[in-house]
Amino acid sequence: MSKMIWRWMADRPWVNGPFARETWCVGLALALLGTGLVMLERHRSDELQERRNREQLGLLEALTSLQRAAVLEVATAWRLSYPEPSEDRLAELRDLVRQLQADPGALDAPVAQAGHIYGLCDAQAARRALPSIIPPAAAEEWGVTR
Repeated sequence: MSKMIWRWMADRPWVNGPFARETWCVGLALALLGTGLVMLERHRSDELQERRNREQLGLLEALTSLQRAAVLEVATAWRLSYPEPSEDRLAELRDLVRQLQADPGALDAPVAQAGHIYGLCDAQAARRALPSIIPPAAAEEWGVTR
């Protein structure tokens, strides 16, 4: 069987033809180029995700520096929900940080009201009655009712 395979291979021009060496070299070069491009794209993707992670960490630190219970709850829930954020999630988080830095007490009134209505502690109340500044996609994932 193997003798028959070798005989069949010997008749092929890319094995023993006039340009056999060049054919194999071009094939090998294309394979190496493809491998290099895949590795480069993987490196770029990892680098971009690392930049997103650093930016999210900085934004969440900006939120926690406000020292409000409801804001800390939102920051903790965000960190747990999105350990590796996408570009869309970062845009939502930037907007949220911007709004909460402009009005740090925006979450306090709904939390107090919800705690009074539901008879819950602040953390549970924050989950149930976050105001409209929380992105809708995040509210759905966190189980927040409006």
